[in-house]
Amino acid sequence: MMYRLLLHIFPVIQLVSFISGLLLLDSHVYYAITLFFLSALFLNFSLHITIHHFVHFRFKSNIVNLCIECIYSIFLALPFSFYRMQHFNHHRYDNRIGDMTSTWKNKNGTFVARSFFNYSFFWFLKGSTKIAVERALKDGDLNNKEHRKIQFQFLIILGMYFFLILLNPWFGLAYVSMFYIGWSLIAMTNYGQHLPLEYDSTAAYSYHNSMYNFLFFKNGLHLEHHLDPHLNYPELTSKNQSNIKWPHLIMAFIRKK
Repeated sequence: MMYRLLLHIFPVIQLVSFISGLLLLDSHVYYAITLFFLSALFLNFSLHITIHHFVHFRFKSNIVNLCIECIYSIFLALPFSFYRMQHFNHHRYDNRIGDMTSTWKNKNGTFVARSFFNYSFFWFLKGSTKIAVERALKDGDLNNKEHRKIQFQFLIILGMYFFLILLNPWFGLAYVSMFYIGWSLIAMTNYGQHLPLEYDSTAAYSYHNSMYNFLFFKNGLHLEHHLDPHLNYPELTSKNQSNIKWPHLIMAFIRKK
């Protein structure tokens, strides 16, 4: 339980940064904008570390899980159950064609790398949500109950958005901006985790720096997570394979080992 609480340092910083930005928006605009960027940065860590952990390790109580899913949906500004479906799909296909978040695409029968720019900044155009849901239902990565949860969580997010607009229209814009920038950073990190260097050569790439992995709960060991997704973060050990020189978010810009 204590470990789970520690993992929430990232969404706490995300929340505090966002609320502080809202409070400063009228009097200190530039500070507020800086805090919104900070909130977006920690949305990236909230998803890849805290919320990702919950996808793999849920509580025994369905009621507790349901409440957490709704809260996480607000933090993500995206239905948690949609991310959960997407993540199961990601493990099923391991960045190959069929993976909704793959850094590869099929172009005239040839596998080619997706553009870093398009992948990172136009992530919302990657594919049809309807087709993604249909594939997940067919593969078993989504069931009808979880599908209904996606719709319910989407309504909660809309409710939060309109609540912020009623308080102040700029608050609504801040929420949308945090969502867009945060998910762009998430896409960049995923690009660094799955560099499109050679198709199907490895499930993922890992950053093995011990200090980084101490501070970020072994988030650098992404290949190890793909090889053993059932292992909790403390159980992951470096296999010293598919090494990269910099953290995933930075490697996304370098785009070579």
